[in-house]
Amino acid sequence: MAELTKNQTIGYLQHAIELESKMVVMDEVIDQFTAKQDARKPAAPSLKSVPSEMGDYHESYWTFIKGRYLNLFLFVFAGIFLLIAVIGFISNASYYGSKEYQLKAHNWSVVSGEDISAYSNSYANSGPKSVQTLSWIMLIAAITMIIITIVLYKKHLKESDFSRIRKNAEIRKERQKAQQSNDVTLSKYNTDLNAWATSRNNGLASLNKNKAALQRMIDKYYEADYVFPKYRNLSALTSIYEYLSSGRCDELTGPNGAYNLYESELRQNLIIAQLSIIIANLEQIRQNQYTLYQEMTKINATTRKISAQLDTLTSYTYTLAELTALNTFYSGVNAANTAAVAYLGTL
Repeated sequence: MAELTKNQTIGYLQHAIELESKMVVMDEVIDQFTAKQDARKPAAPSLKSVPSEMGDYHESYWTFIKGRYLNLFLFVFAGIFLLIAVIGFISNASYYGSKEYQLKAHNWSVVSGEDISAYSNSYANSGPKSVQTLSWIMLIAAITMIIITIVLYKKHLKESDFSRIRKNAEIRKERQKAQQSNDVTLSKYNTDLNAWATSRNNGLASLNKNKAALQRMIDKYYEADYVFPKYRNLSALTSIYEYLSSGRCDELTGPNGAYNLYESELRQNLIIAQLSIIIANLEQIRQNQYTLYQEMTKINATTRKISAQLDTLTSYTYTLAELTALNTFYSGVNAANTAAVAYLGTL
C-alpha cells in the first residue's frame, strides 16, 4: 500500500466522515422508527362486562323474618300471644288447685272424698273463665300469625323464583348484546394489531437491510487500511481531519502526528469521543471539535426531516417508501458511496 500525501489523506478522511455520518443518521432513524411505532401499538380494548345469571334463591325462613318489618312484627306478636296463653293456662291450673286446698284446710268436709270433689268442682266452675277464654284466643292468634308468616315466606319464595327467571331472561339478552359488542371490538383490535405488527416488522427489516448495505460500503472503503481501526469512528475522524486541514499536524503517525494529538487531547478531556454524550451536549464541542459540530448539525437536520415524516404514519398499514425524506437520504448514501469509491480509484 502506497503512502498517502497529506492532501490525499485529507480527501480520504472527508469521504470516511461522510459515510460515518450516514451511519449515525441510519442508527438514529432506526431508533426513532422503533420508538414511534411502539408508541402507536394498538391499545388493548376495553370490553363490556358480561353479567352473570342469578342463581337459585337460598334465603332462609329466619332471614326472611328478620329482614322484613311486617313479618318480624307478626312473629314477635305471635311469640307474645303464645307466652300470654301459656301463662293463662298455668294460672287457671294454679287457681283450681288452690280451691281444693282451701276446702281441705278449712275442714269443710270430713265425711268423704266425694264431698271434697263435689265442692271442688263447684268452686272450679265458678273460677275465672275469662282468663281461660283469653288464653285460648291468644294461642289461636299466635298459631295464626305463625301460619301467616309461613304462607308469606312460601309466597315470597315463589315470587322470587319467578323474578329470578324473568331477570335471568333479561340478563341473557344483555349477555348476548355485550358478547356481540366485545366480538366486534376484539375483531377490530386483532386486525389493527396484525396490521401494525406487519408494517412495523417490514419497516424495521427495510431499515436494517439498508443499514447493513451501508456497513458493507464502509467496510469496503476501509479495506485500503489508510486509517488505523481504532480511529474509524466519527469523533476520531473529524478531529484528525481538523488537525491535518488546519495545519496542526502534517501526518497521521509519529510523535507529532494526528493520532498522538488526538490521544493527548482525549486524556486532557479537551475533546469528547462518546457519541451519546456529544449528541446531548452539542454546543459544548463547538470550540474544540468544530468539524464534528458541523457534521452533527447536518445529521440532526436530516434526522428531523425523516422524523417529521415518520410522525405522519398514523395508520397501521404503510410502507417506508412513502417517505420522501428517507428516500432522499438513501439517494445521498448511494451518492456518498459512489464518490468514495471513485476517490479510492484516484489514490
